[in-house]
Parts: sequence; C-alpha cells; structure tokens
Amino acid sequence: MKRLAAAIILVLLGAVVLGVGAYFSYGIFNNPSQKPEQLANTALLPETPKDTDIEANNIKEEEIVKIKPYTKMIYEYYYKDDRNTERSEEDPPHFMIGKTKEEMEITFDQWEIVKFTEEEVIMRRQMEGSSAQNYIVGVQDGYVAVFYNEAIDGAKIKEITDTPVSALPEDERQKLLDGISISGEEALMRLLEDYTS
Repeated sequence: MKRLAAAIILVLLGAVVLGVGAYFSYGIFNNPSQKPEQLANTALLPETPKDTDIEANNIKEEEIVKIKPYTKMIYEYYYKDDRNTERSEEDPPHFMIGKTKEEMEITFDQWEIVKFTEEEVIMRRQMEGSSAQNYIVGVQDGYVAVFYNEAIDGAKIKEITDTPVSALPEDERQKLLDGISISGEEALMRLLEDYTS
C-alpha cells in the first residue's frame, strides 16, 4: 500500500510539474506585449533577423545611381575675376559611363557635384582668371603645357602638367607640337582632362 501511495504521489507531482511548465510556456508564446527579441533571448525560439538587416539585403545594385550613356553632363565654371558662370552641356565621355557619385568625387576632386541622377549630373568648379582668357596648349620639357596667348605679367607659361607627351598617341603629340588654341578656362580644363584621363 505504501508503494501504491508513493507511485500516486509521484504521478501527481509529475502532472503538477508538467502543468506548471505548460502554463508558463503558453504565457511566453502568447504574450502580445513581449517583443520578438525577448523571445529569441529565451532560447526557445530561433533569433529573428533585425529590420535593418532585411532592408540592407533588399538593396539591389540597380538602385545605385550610375552615369548612363543618355545622362546629361552639365559643367558649370565660375570665374572669380569677372564673377561669370559659364555652363556647358554634353554627353558623358566613355570613361564616365557606369561611375557612381562616390567614384566621380574621387576622380574629380576639384569639382563640386551639385546634382547626380541618371538623367542629369551637374558639376561645378571655381576658376581663376576671367572667362575670356585665350591659351595655347603645347609642349614644354616633354610635358603637356599651357601657355598664355599673350604674356601676362611677363609670363608666357601658365602651367606645366604631369602628363608626358610620350604617353600620348602620335597624332595628339603632333597637335600639341603645333599648338592648340583654346579660348576660355572651360575649354582648357576639358582639353586637359582629356589628356590626363
């Protein structure tokens, strides 16, 4: 009889433990005020991904804005001396196609990128001198150089670039040896960028 009583007590005790466990488990899984992170920390459920992880995984490469062949490139040159802004618009050169804003900021660190969309990129640069300055691009000591068309303050050379003429194709070298006449800083900067890219 004692054994029967002990077995009944053990069964009842087991039932109570299971009942209490089921009660608390039901409360954890059905508590609407408890956040998913709290449930994950109980080690009863697998950890759920955070919203920011889901958003980061949903960003597609197509959403990153890049220059396309149809992008309108607008260059604005602000001349400090006469406070004049010249603006030109053209198709993007081949080496710009596929570049992001960040890549353009690295490549063109002298420029301020005012607007950057697939439809239109506006780049602005402050220039020394006036907008009507005339130059000759030629060769000095084996490098591409810029000369004033008329000497300014006794100086004929405006600048000597880091671009060796020997690195250019033969037809470009001949043009430089003959001298290329350029009017305005805008045209000069564009020509020099073509030689340095």
